[in-house]
Amino acid sequence: GDGVGNDIIVNGTVTSTSSNTITTNTALTGSPYCVTSSTGASVSVPFTSVGTFNGGNVYTAQLSNAAGSFASPVSIGAVTSTSNTDIISATIPAGTAAGTGYRIRVVSNNPVVAGSNNGTDLTVQNSAAITTQPSTTVQNICQGGTATAL
Repeated sequence: GDGVGNDIIVNGTVTSTSSNTITTNTALTGSPYCVTSSTGASVSVPFTSVGTFNGGNVYTAQLSNAAGSFASPVSIGAVTSTSNTDIISATIPAGTAAGTGYRIRVVSNNPVVAGSNNGTDLTVQNSAAITTQPSTTVQNICQGGTATAL
């Protein structure tokens, strides 16, 4: 304290005063996404937001774990924008574990807002390397995929 009795004590929790919201588009296309140990899968993540986003704001697309949890999200793409409508060109990383419960959400940093997730489970598949005979060409094929006749 300052010894004069002008101390301010704050009890409780601090919450964001921003009323801004971000809605991740529910119509993401491309699932199931096929990834290998060295190649990711592209996904466009459209979103809308409400409110004023400040200069230098970065919208980031985040991937959940295979159970849909964002406790330790993976950033998969970003765009610097103050717009209320945009699309993030994202990539599901190479080596992402196969699973059927992934979700994607968009967050911002100025102000800090965690957006809704896409609302639908997304599937990530891992490809298998197939060597066709008599050729020695290796093709990476996901479940349901088709090998190219060589």
